[in-house]
Amino acid sequence: PPTYEMLKEEHEVAVLGAQSSAPGTTTVVTIRSETAVPDHI
Repeated sequence: PPTYEMLKEEHEVAVLGAQSSAPGTTTVVTIRSETAVPDHI
């Protein structure tokens, strides 16, 4: 689905931005992404 691709791109951008601004933000973004797109479905 296109929504998954958009979420994936936003996730990658958010992680890259978080690494330079706040280390703790990366973990939060990763957890949110995994929750929004579970692998077991």
